[in-house]
Amino acid sequence: MERQYQLGDIAQISAGGKWKSRLAAIDVGYSPMPGQMTQLTRFQITAVMETAYPGINGEIQWEGEDTVRIRGGGVAYDVGTLQDRARGLLETWLAHELSTFRDVNIAVEPIGGSSRIYVPKGRVDIEPKLSPAVRLSSRMVVWVDILVDGKPYQTLPIWFKVAAITSVRVAGRSIKKHELYQEIDWRIESRDIAGQSNYPFVGKVHENAWMVRSVHESDILTVNDIDIKPPVCEGEEVIVITSFRNVSVQVKGVALENGQLKKRVRIENPSNGISYSAVVIGRGVVRVD
Repeated sequence: MERQYQLGDIAQISAGGKWKSRLAAIDVGYSPMPGQMTQLTRFQITAVMETAYPGINGEIQWEGEDTVRIRGGGVAYDVGTLQDRARGLLETWLAHELSTFRDVNIAVEPIGGSSRIYVPKGRVDIEPKLSPAVRLSSRMVVWVDILVDGKPYQTLPIWFKVAAITSVRVAGRSIKKHELYQEIDWRIESRDIAGQSNYPFVGKVHENAWMVRSVHESDILTVNDIDIKPPVCEGEEVIVITSFRNVSVQVKGVALENGQLKKRVRIENPSNGISYSAVVIGRGVVRVD
């Protein structure tokens, strides 16, 4: 919504014939944003005039100040209104995003006090929006589109401080990767999860759950820390079943990798170190086709 201003808008011109209208129509620059100010020196103005009409500078007589100040017009608009609309959108998103946490207490506060901005005269509409990549954080931004008479004018970021306090599992000791989950190792605490990189684990823990990465004492149990222990685990002993016609033979082997049901894994014969492929058919049991 930038508008060019002409020499006639900032100077009183005295000239004979058609020169007055020609000089008044020279484009000098673009109006500053509403409420803001810019300035032009006499040197800058004469450079613009010389570009429009080469050689004219020798014919100019100046009177008045050496600097002209131009202030953008407009009307004041309360930033608090933008914050309220943005806050409403963010609170709605947070309520939906954290709906799996039954006792979560959400607090959203704008960062920075309310002030005023200047917008062009006309009907002002505001449209808050969140980035498609938005995620829970202790600092979150809502982008607000400002439209004047239905046309885009400006987009402003509105920042908020976010807290989301809920009950979570907290480690009572340091727990290593691949340890089985035991309820005795965890306690329930109220924590602010807005600063977490991953969401806390909620709900009932599977009886065969184990840790897929190590955690330190007082760490929150997150969805990326725990998983169901696979039926076959790397380094563990397994029963290997081999069938031929009506004869079935069972021997022991060592899994060289984790394996899920009906998936192939590499197994090592502990007596000679030879490895081979087998299919997982149960917990700690594989079959050689």
